[in-house]
Amino acid sequence: MAEGRTKKITERAYSQLKQMILYHKLSPGQRLQGRDLAEELGVSRTPVREALNRLENDGLVVSLEGKGQFVQRIDAGEVERLYDLRELLETYATCLAIQHATPQDVEDLTRMLSAIEALGESPEGRGEGIRLGIQFHERIAHASGNPFLHETLVRLLDRQLFYIWTEGWLETPAEREATKREHRAYLAALRDRSLPKARKVARTHVRRFKHRLLETLKAREAFYAAIEKHDRPAAPRPAEARAADTPGRGEDSQKTKRLGSAGLTRPPVRPAARGPAGRRGGRRA
Repeated sequence: MAEGRTKKITERAYSQLKQMILYHKLSPGQRLQGRDLAEELGVSRTPVREALNRLENDGLVVSLEGKGQFVQRIDAGEVERLYDLRELLETYATCLAIQHATPQDVEDLTRMLSAIEALGESPEGRGEGIRLGIQFHERIAHASGNPFLHETLVRLLDRQLFYIWTEGWLETPAEREATKREHRAYLAALRDRSLPKARKVARTHVRRFKHRLLETLKAREAFYAAIEKHDRPAAPRPAEARAADTPGRGEDSQKTKRLGSAGLTRPPVRPAARGPAGRRGGRRA
């Protein structure tokens, strides 16, 4: 009985931490302190440690040697590779569903799509729409009749959850309408038993999400790179540093350099010849 209770606590900790990451309550790149998380969840550190290890297997947490565990950052290369794989698998699954979907499958998908379209634009409605959208794609994979393909796609979608939630919150009203149209097109392809329609909608849908998310990531990287470049203090050049260390010469040296670069430096003034008495210019008149 004690073992069952421990598993239940660990499962709850896993579920709560996963939701905190997906909803960005734990930010990408944030360090995960087991003691603080255990206190927040009201459990001991053991279930938190086990939950974080599971989340690492899910790709939502990463371990850095000697530094601890962190929330996974959104990596553009990984996004592209995962979406390319999803396009292949989902296109195949949708084409199989054209051949194997039952009337019950079509009815379930119709009901799910109606529920999605009935949701409002509130944060709660958008969150529920994302959740139901994921289930919609999992249900199509189930309708393929291939349990191994279904299991693989479910695991892939689970790995993509972090990105899918990011996509969902970035969607504009126009993009959400495009998503609804594409979901309707999935359903129309199943009803018509049309392989060309199935291939087209699966590729269009996955590629659109991939391209938008990659554009967002690239824009964000360029933004932070510009900030970092602006905030980074410029190191003085060795010659400038030496000039600045010499009292009274730093400003003159900089002026000379600026004039020289424009070809405006004055020629050097030669000293006058000394006379026999050692005075400048010889005898006085």
